[in-house]
Amino acid sequence: MVRRCIYCDTEKDLSKSDIIPDALTNAKIINPNVCRVAHNNKFSDMFENEVIEKLAFVTNELDIKSSKGNRYASYKANVIVEGTEYSAKMSAETDLFNIKIMRSTDGKSLIGPIEAIKKINAVDIANVAEIDINQVEIEKRVSIDMSVFFGQAIHRLVAKIAFEWYCLNNSVTGKLPIFQPVIEFIVSGTGVDPVRIIENEEIYKFIFQMSDMGNHTLLSYMDKDGSVNILVSLFGIAIYNVKLCDSIIQECPYNVLFLTINLDAQRTSFKCRSANELAKEIQNSFPKADESKKLQILCPIDVRDTTITYKMIYLFSGIYQNGLPCGSDKQEETVAVIKRHLETVLAVSALTVRGVKRFVGEHKENIQKGIVLNPYGVNPKAVFMFYLIFSCGLEENQIHSFKDLDAFVVKKFAGRKIKISGQVCKELQKEIMSYKQYAKVIIHGAEVIEKMKFE
Repeated sequence: MVRRCIYCDTEKDLSKSDIIPDALTNAKIINPNVCRVAHNNKFSDMFENEVIEKLAFVTNELDIKSSKGNRYASYKANVIVEGTEYSAKMSAETDLFNIKIMRSTDGKSLIGPIEAIKKINAVDIANVAEIDINQVEIEKRVSIDMSVFFGQAIHRLVAKIAFEWYCLNNSVTGKLPIFQPVIEFIVSGTGVDPVRIIENEEIYKFIFQMSDMGNHTLLSYMDKDGSVNILVSLFGIAIYNVKLCDSIIQECPYNVLFLTINLDAQRTSFKCRSANELAKEIQNSFPKADESKKLQILCPIDVRDTTITYKMIYLFSGIYQNGLPCGSDKQEETVAVIKRHLETVLAVSALTVRGVKRFVGEHKENIQKGIVLNPYGVNPKAVFMFYLIFSCGLEENQIHSFKDLDAFVVKKFAGRKIKISGQVCKELQKEIMSYKQYAKVIIHGAEVIEKMKFE
């Protein structure tokens, strides 16, 4: 079969499209049937870059980095040091004082490496004061423009993700007329918008049963009107419903689809032609019941099959098949829902290989010099990470791999997603600083983490 672009039907200059933009995920999901320029490269300028830039702080916090660059996304922040507010653009916490010179928002002060400050011609040396950043309280403030979750750019992006993913799973190799309305919206932003944002918390709870914090999750379903729809959950912060077409078509037989991708790029997925086929798959995953026994506990035939739970949740929920309540006329109510999930995602410190290794890499120079922790530190994520490094450095913990670290965290915090409150932050920091040689322990812990491999 001749491969053609699913947007315009051309055979020429086909390319591999990142279904979810590379800068928004650590995983690669590719649709190979998209023409290179008009319906791949140009989408970046049309709508993808706007969403990527406005979500830079989110992707940075979740340790997501584009494979096309060496650094994590940079974002604007205001940093308050001893009551003075400075503005900065940063991609790592270590940017603040190691390499950057920041100007106060009132324009009266500069802060940065003292030798760099002294080299500025307009600076009077008499007015230069040296401060120990380990002995002062530092606060960072970042604002996120909530309109990004409601604008046309993200609607076009979500429609693109849903359309290309559905076509990939159904091996669509050219343009199909039934998709013309959604194609028109993606390509030009005109016509009927097929995307609706979800505010119903029951839908979020349903998705969260099948995904972790920060995951991207996609799920197809048939609505009661017969239309084919895709739910797209971005980071678990916002969920969108995309109506792809009014009915099932012969060219696309697979209409029970599921995919979730975690922050370490690991994915869980399944696809079936129908709910009946899915039910049979679940049934065949278990041994036949012995009718002569009144009480039986059935275990899966293949205990390594991690999709069974996801399939059962999908099949037996049905919450998304009864006419989804999408965003209300009062946008402030939907904004409140998105804010709650955004705050949850950003407040939770997740244990990922990428995150731990990134933190060690960015702080390596300071760690090797002998880190001095700030007793007034108010960055929960940094305290949590230093605690993990410190714990790896203690011989009695016997942590030699990420699997060992994972087990330690689950035992210590009763889970892999830890919301570090101010009180917990103080307790962890106090535990670290109770060791006189904690700096050496952290050096050893960093070496252990550097040797860890992706498993």
